[in-house]
Amino acid sequence: MINENLHKKVVALDRVKHRDLKLDLAARDMSTSEKLNAFFVAGTEFGDACREYPVVWINAGTDDKGKQQVAPIAVFGLQPEQNLCVEDGAWRVRYVPAVLRLYPFALARVAADEMVVCMDESWPGFGSAGEPLFNAQGEPSEFTMNVKTQLENFEQEVERTRLAGELLVSKGLLREM
Repeated sequence: MINENLHKKVVALDRVKHRDLKLDLAARDMSTSEKLNAFFVAGTEFGDACREYPVVWINAGTDDKGKQQVAPIAVFGLQPEQNLCVEDGAWRVRYVPAVLRLYPFALARVAADEMVVCMDESWPGFGSAGEPLFNAQGEPSEFTMNVKTQLENFEQEVERTRLAGELLVSKGLLREM
């Protein structure tokens, strides 16, 4: 899931271009999320997320068949660009939504049944020190394969959440506020 409010310079992970690139796991840069006043959460996150912030369903437009779509979001602030969960450059509450934990990586759909791992090149943690993204043979490292698995699992949860939202809409269980 690529979000333009979070991912600023998204590129597909490339075994040639990024062969020597590493990710510093200790790098922290909250500037990517300090202005997010709300963000998507998957259904499996509700139990943890609702302990820290309100979770609400919002209108997410319509699908290709014209059916109304909704999406759940965790609310971090009441004003635009206000995130009350970030303080002094650090996340100050226990639960961090999955998309933010997976950042700077994301999946992008390139065909109906094909997705590629992408990264936000603007993330300052990419460089010559840290966890390698590829091994000496140019194959994805164990770290990268673990990230890919986490991203794929999250995409499945996103789809389940979308279907749950469709059911809520079809049963008339949501109302505008």
